[in-house]
Amino acid sequence: MANPFDDYENDINLKYPLHNKKYVIFSYKKEDCPNNWKYLNIRSIFDKIISAQLHIFNNKWDYFAHDFLQQFSSSKLIDMDQSYFDFYEKNFSQIIFANNHLQEFFNDIAKKVEEEIAIDRYYNTTWGFI
Repeated sequence: MANPFDDYENDINLKYPLHNKKYVIFSYKKEDCPNNWKYLNIRSIFDKIISAQLHIFNNKWDYFAHDFLQQFSSSKLIDMDQSYFDFYEKNFSQIIFANNHLQEFFNDIAKKVEEEIAIDRYYNTTWGFI
């Protein structure tokens, strides 16, 4: 992992010198942790909270919290080969970058068409001229 564990520990030790400190990594995939750190799988925690059914739906925040937990629980997992997950994890920033450029490309095409054809309104059979 690329996390600066020593920096985190030093910062916490400076801020809370008298406290008994626990260091935890929350992640969706198994992480190798330093000796004094603990790993917790976020998905399994969310699954346990949902399956415990300790909440009562009597206000909007209960629904919000339940919906939030379900978004990240195992019930919403996509059945996908591990190689696809690895690909997306490795290339996520490039995918977002390419998607942004593609969107800019479409916007440029629309702008160019608007300039070349000089459309200021069009006719719709239901609403007439728009």
